[in-house]
Amino acid sequence: MEEWQWEEDDSVEKIVKHSFSGQPGIKRSIELQVGGSSTALGMFNALLGVAIWSIIVLHTNAFAREKQLLHPDSSWHETTADEMKAYFALCVLMSQVRKSSIQSNWSMRSITSTPFFATVMSRHRFWELSRYLHFCDNSLPQSEDRLWKIQPVLDIILKSIGAVYNPGESVAVEKSLMKFRGRMSYVQ
Repeated sequence: MEEWQWEEDDSVEKIVKHSFSGQPGIKRSIELQVGGSSTALGMFNALLGVAIWSIIVLHTNAFAREKQLLHPDSSWHETTADEMKAYFALCVLMSQVRKSSIQSNWSMRSITSTPFFATVMSRHRFWELSRYLHFCDNSLPQSEDRLWKIQPVLDIILKSIGAVYNPGESVAVEKSLMKFRGRMSYVQ
């Protein structure tokens, strides 16, 4: 049996580890802004701020008006930032309360009911907001960017993350979260 000998390859550059001097976590200025009781809701509001809700409300209402010209719907009324926050809160809650369909969250059957959903928003209104939800102005020319539909909101989120949070020394991307679109069937 042949024995292998390891050799050091001088052509490969040595990896230099730089010392980490940052303070990972929520930035101090944000902690002061949120106050001593930095709750999850307080941090969420600090991260997203007012601008993101204004953009979502503006474009959702504009898209609804545009669609109303083609197919009038007398039940539609313009949305507000508070209503959009409630809408997204229900979307997050749906990921925790698993049902067979979205409309099941508003079910009145005693064995499967989740009355909280109906206290926040009617099922019809939830469907209306889902139908008209928009993050950009469709009248602007479409770019080659595949994210153009969500780009205004994405820009705000990325800017806010940098303003609110300092990452730690080691940041890793979990590869199981990345969808693989290649030909190897055994990968994901």
